Formats: sequence, C-alpha cells, structure tokens
Amino acid sequence: MENAFNYKCVKDICQKVAGFLEIDMHSVHPVSNYYDENEPTVAKDALSLIALWDIFQCGKRNIEKKLEACFDSDS
Repeated sequence: MENAFNYKCVKDICQKVAGFLEIDMHSVHPVSNYYDENEPTVAKDALSLIALWDIFQCGKRNIEKKLEACFDSDS
C-alpha cells in the first residue's frame, strides 16, 4: 500500500479524479476499504488516516478563509 502510486491503474484513476475535480494530483489520496478482507493492515490504516487528516486540514483552511472574508467585508 505504501507504493500505491507505483501501480499504473491507481495513478491513472487518481489523475482522472484530479482532472474531474480540478484539483492538484497530490490532493487525491488512494485509500482502500476492508470490503474483501477481514484483517486490517497497518499500511491501509496509515493511508486512511493521512487522507482523513488532509480532509480535516482542508476543511479548517476553508472555514478560516470564509471567516476571514466575512470579517474583512464588515470593516
């Protein structure tokens, strides 16, 4: 899992998603679920946590921008 981008199929899908959403490729995180597996793996958990952390950080930045714009327009 730590070498997910080394797989052409994963990289191709991430590029399609980035293009569709008009975002940077580095903002697309390939993650996997446990649909076909019973045992969790550290690599999958780590990738999921990194993606979740980035989602929270992006949300935080967006909220901060909106608050800043709101207060800037009041002055």
